[in-house]
Amino acid sequence: MLAFLTCSTEGCGKPTTDVDHIQSIRERSDLRLVWANLRPFCHSCHSRHTARTQGFASGRGYEPTFRGSLGTVGANA
Repeated sequence: MLAFLTCSTEGCGKPTTDVDHIQSIRERSDLRLVWANLRPFCHSCHSRHTARTQGFASGRGYEPTFRGSLGTVGANA
């Protein structure tokens, strides 16, 4: 995680504790260790993102914007 010092959620700025797969391992297992398919998160942003993308969050309106090696992704992109 030394390559990613801060969370990629726009406006967060907390230290990175978790790494997220941009394309899920379920969908693209071949990309699980490819740096370009990873983005840094603090633990709370990663938990929110996982809940939203894997269907655990329901209608809370949370749509973060991420910055990373593949460009900016999200509602405000």
